[in-house]
Amino acid sequence: MDLLMRCSVLLLAMLLCSCEEIHRAETSSLPCSELVISPAGNAEPAPGSSPISTPGSATEPKALRLRYSGESSHTYLGPGVSLYGQETRYLKRLQELRPRYVRLEAGPSWASLEERLPDDPVLLESHIRKHFNAQDPTRLKRFQESFAFFQEHDIRVILIIYQQPYHWLQNDYMKTLKPGAESKLVRLWVALLEFFHSEGMPIDFVELANEPEGNWNGHIPTQRYYEMVTEARKRFDRAGFSHVKIVGPGLSSLNLEGIPSRWIRAMPTAAEQSLAGFSLHAWDDVLTEVDDLDLMRQAWSPARQAFRRQNPRKPIFITEYAREVSRRRDVRYYSPAKRALFTASDTHEYAIQFIANTLIHLEQGAAVTLAWRLSDLNGDTSSWGLIRSPERGGSNRPAFGAFRFLNQRLPVEAEVLKPREPVTDATIASVFLQKENSYTFAVANTGSASRLLDLELLAGDQEMRLDVLLENNQTCESLTLREGQLLRLPVFSVGVVQWSK
Repeated sequence: MDLLMRCSVLLLAMLLCSCEEIHRAETSSLPCSELVISPAGNAEPAPGSSPISTPGSATEPKALRLRYSGESSHTYLGPGVSLYGQETRYLKRLQELRPRYVRLEAGPSWASLEERLPDDPVLLESHIRKHFNAQDPTRLKRFQESFAFFQEHDIRVILIIYQQPYHWLQNDYMKTLKPGAESKLVRLWVALLEFFHSEGMPIDFVELANEPEGNWNGHIPTQRYYEMVTEARKRFDRAGFSHVKIVGPGLSSLNLEGIPSRWIRAMPTAAEQSLAGFSLHAWDDVLTEVDDLDLMRQAWSPARQAFRRQNPRKPIFITEYAREVSRRRDVRYYSPAKRALFTASDTHEYAIQFIANTLIHLEQGAAVTLAWRLSDLNGDTSSWGLIRSPERGGSNRPAFGAFRFLNQRLPVEAEVLKPREPVTDATIASVFLQKENSYTFAVANTGSASRLLDLELLAGDQEMRLDVLLENNQTCESLTLREGQLLRLPVFSVGVVQWSK
């Protein structure tokens, strides 16, 4: 890169950073002392706080009332994140996120190798061993390092193959899997499980195919996919991998064009019984031009109903999600789908919107949410990582700090409590959890104005602890909140309320 180009890149970076600083100045957060408000007639505002108008007056917007019952809708099993198995440099930072699940590709992209996958099972096993380190001679060693870390920290592993081998696909618009290729894919999975087991890398879950309804990784028609699920379960059991669970169908969205609910309704009993959990991705905002949290709530409705008809007790895994902004008319920055110098994922606003989607998924029915993704690699064509690529310094993006704040406060193996009335709001997302005698309420404000919240969290007269994440990873911690008081949640912030009986 010549001197002129270097100067141009530096100037652009400075300009983008300056714009971001200006925007932050426009949305500065409230002082911590002004986050808890006692309505007129109750206790005085906290010492040192500024005078506050009476909530509900002309100068203060009406509070949003959020009330919860003690009835559980489902169990929250824990957070997760997609990652690269060979990217070991960020394992210590991964633990800061306290994941219970990780999702990663089963080695290299088996479709990208020059030597085709053989059909013979014996040759297939030797092919995997020969080519696991293809394009990366240290892949196996670093995978083993990652898996040792996962075992040490009780992290469950979900394996995925993203791209189906190209010679298994028909030359049609959908790139449909050729007849009989499903059995080849199942044989590949058995061989991979045997290889991982032989190398001391235990697998907990498999998602057999990535977004099989689409034409980008290889299309598998609905009934052929479910026949493959049933076959895979039988073959896994015969091969000694009955402990390896299958989740699916792993479609790209909750409700784009109504496809997911049609797939779920068409699921045969044998396939449903072969799945340990239902899985979907949640890229429903990819084609929308609206910026409204109710979009994701509405996307959940048909899928949730269809899953409940199949088996209301089976856990739902959201195995990919983030926040896609490529169609937004008011977007200030490039979508994270772009490999730009500065994208929406480099902003605090994006981080809070990512967290809001997380809370909606939990409140609507997800037992596990796997954020896309932990880090970018050098040469990645997108900027989704919670951690930037090494060539960009490997620094944390704002979403990393937001997930660290949230995940370190949400209890796992906790019951998700139902709201008394459905939450419908364009900029507020929340979830309420109970684990034994402890209660945790998390709420995000994705709006450009602070919001007043009137909370009924079953606490009675007990004091509740309030922590709030603001911009630049600044926090207000250990504030005291009582029922009857109002929470004023600043712009683009996350609050967590906790109390125990």
